[in-house]
Parts: sequence; C-alpha cells; structure tokens
Amino acid sequence: MTQVIYEKEVSEFSDTTKMDFIFMMLGARLGGGMSRAVFEFAYNPKLVVKIEDRARHFQNVLEHEIWGALKDSDAAKWLAPVRGISRCGTALLMERTEPLQGRQLPLRMPVWLTDYKIENYGLLKGRVVCHDYGTAGSVVIGRGASKHTRRADWSGVIHV
Repeated sequence: MTQVIYEKEVSEFSDTTKMDFIFMMLGARLGGGMSRAVFEFAYNPKLVVKIEDRARHFQNVLEHEIWGALKDSDAAKWLAPVRGISRCGTALLMERTEPLQGRQLPLRMPVWLTDYKIENYGLLKGRVVCHDYGTAGSVVIGRGASKHTRRADWSGVIHV
C-alpha cells in the first residue's frame, strides 16, 4: 500500500529534516548556469538533478515540455532525455552526459538548437546531445523542431 505525503505534512518538517533529505538525494555538484545548479543524482549516477530555485526562468519546465513534445521524433536524438520533474518544476531529472572535447563537435546542427556553447552539450551513448536546452523553448514551441540543419558556429570554442 502506497502512502501519500501531503503538502501540509511536508511543510511541517523541520529545516534539518528538509536539508537531510536534500543531501540524501543530491550527489556532487557538477556545474550550473545563470539559473540552475546541476548535481549528480545520489541514487543513480547516470542521472543529474537540475535545481532551479531563484531565477524563475522556468528552464526546467521548458526542457520537460520540449522533451515531451520531441521524445518520439527524430529530433530526440539531439537531446539528453528528461526522466522526471517535480510538481513545481524546481527539480528536473535528466540523463547524464559525458563532457565533450572540441574535436567531437559536429559541423552541422539542427536549426532549432541555437546556443552553441560546448558546456551545453555532451556525449550520451556515443553521440553528441544537448543537455541544456531550456532556452530553445521559444524556437521549438514557435516553429517546431525542423529536420533542417545548418553549419554550427562554434566560434570561441577551442578545438582540442
């Protein structure tokens, strides 16, 4: 039998209990950006937890929505899969990628992926994927995920 924890009960937890739970779920801090911090998921190091607590850019929600819209399409091969999101969107579970080297950067990319910073991409199962696509929402939502590609402008990236 599954027991549901209600918001009122959780809100009554002490700060110590809340922090203890957070430390139990989050592993090492892997990085972050303008609105999120990224941690290893303590119970499955093949996943990351993205925490968006203060910036209110809703990048977690956008990534979740984009993944949901594209997961069964050809476009999904360019994205790190989302595996879950919290009710308010402040925590997102995503498959973890391996860091890229400059020589692994593709020459052509989908037109709807526009933020060409090496930090936004990684290797997943031997292929390059975007693991930070929360800012692609307006492009994908407005125009869809076209199959068209263009020469990627990786200017400023040092090719190792």
